Amino acid sequence: MRKENLHIYIRRAIIAVVIIVAAMLQNTANLFPTIFGIRAFLLIPVVVCISMFEKDVTAAIFGAFEGMLWDITSAVNDGFNTIFLMLIGSVCGMLVNFIMRNNMVTAMLLSSGALVLYSLSYWLIFIVARGVEGGAMMILNFFLPCSVYTLAFTPLIYLIIRAFMKKLRDSLPIQRRIKKQR
Repeated sequence: MRKENLHIYIRRAIIAVVIIVAAMLQNTANLFPTIFGIRAFLLIPVVVCISMFEKDVTAAIFGAFEGMLWDITSAVNDGFNTIFLMLIGSVCGMLVNFIMRNNMVTAMLLSSGALVLYSLSYWLIFIVARGVEGGAMMILNFFLPCSVYTLAFTPLIYLIIRAFMKKLRDSLPIQRRIKKQR
């Protein structure tokens, strides 16, 4: 481990801890408040917000890590969450690096798109395709309210991650900042 890369390793270790905390909040019963059985999918906005500050490959790896943590506690352990969050991390990382600006509006837009896409795809694959009784109304009674509830926490998640990334960037040694500007 080279000394100039130590900062990167520390940043990624702290991001991993943030991901683990978000997974514990989401997947542990009664640890995060639910409203009439509606729970927050916290890992989706976390992967979107982290991806906005990372390159596409690193974002995909963090997304896969989050998905694995979600799949461990999921009722269906088939890797759906791992693949989905890996793709969302990679796509969001590429969009922010090449097309979009990194701001709150972009975080809300990408998170809302990811939440709706997750809800619809999970509902179609695991509820409708398997013929679950009463599954037709689950999209309106559970998945879309969960998406709206989660979207309410996206600004807070974005502000926390942005503040953390800014603090790390500002603590870089002067020589590294000058090299990156060239």
